[in-house]
Amino acid sequence: SVNLIGGNLIFSGTGGVTNGNYVVLGSTNVAAPLMDWLPVTSNAFDASGNFLFTNPIDPAQPQEFYRLQLQ
Repeated sequence: SVNLIGGNLIFSGTGGVTNGNYVVLGSTNVAAPLMDWLPVTSNAFDASGNFLFTNPIDPAQPQEFYRLQLQ
């Protein structure tokens, strides 16, 4: 799910690999090749395969798109 709370964009989800690692990639161009997307953060799914990522929104920055990449 995606939520906007207090100026933060919060992504959460289920179904990941238990304790597996992931990287959140970001790009201002949704059509850019995957190799051009830049890492925003990395973390691990929890023991139930859930993840949570919070990113502050800066209105002065261009719109950004996100992808979740499994490691």
